[in-house]
Amino acid sequence: RRPRVRHETDGEVRLATYEAASSPQGLFEQVVAVVAQGLPPHQDFPLIQGTAKTWTCWIPLGDCPRAMGGLTMLKGSHRHGYLPIQPSKGAGGIAVPLCPWETEWVEGDYEAGDIITFPSYTIHKALRCQDKELIRVSLDVRYQSVDEPVEQKSLLPHCDLTWEEIYAGWGSDELKYYWEKVPLSIVPWEDSYMQPSTRIC
Repeated sequence: RRPRVRHETDGEVRLATYEAASSPQGLFEQVVAVVAQGLPPHQDFPLIQGTAKTWTCWIPLGDCPRAMGGLTMLKGSHRHGYLPIQPSKGAGGIAVPLCPWETEWVEGDYEAGDIITFPSYTIHKALRCQDKELIRVSLDVRYQSVDEPVEQKSLLPHCDLTWEEIYAGWGSDELKYYWEKVPLSIVPWEDSYMQPSTRIC
């Protein structure tokens, strides 16, 4: 079948189709994220920085109904720019405080092959898994133009391995350290984005 692709743009979630890739392994990062608990509302930008023009591609690895803790997005929230954060439990350790009228969440039951893409200012969260016997497994893959700045830690593995350890079993050197062949503008981490502050509604 043709997998469905959901794009969050201009406050709408649009459903499109695309032809299945001939080499599916090219679609996924090596790192698989496993989230058993829900995640609070947050933006990706403070955690990845670099450019606000980074897009996240969220891919459930298998069917993921709401009860398994799928992703949900606050409609139109990407228009607000960077928002103040507060400390919170969960991956990343931050949350965006919501205003009373921010209640219109867009979500659905996902099937194998579904993909959601959204810009880095989009407020989103993971629903809490309702089944103690199951966990949701998904990928977060991020894309940006090579003409935009990239934060230096984004070039490091997102796990407890070094690139040397990851590359140890590779049969070819062709794709190793591929970003070093690109004239990137690498910028340092900016602590101010992670400092708690009050959001005025």
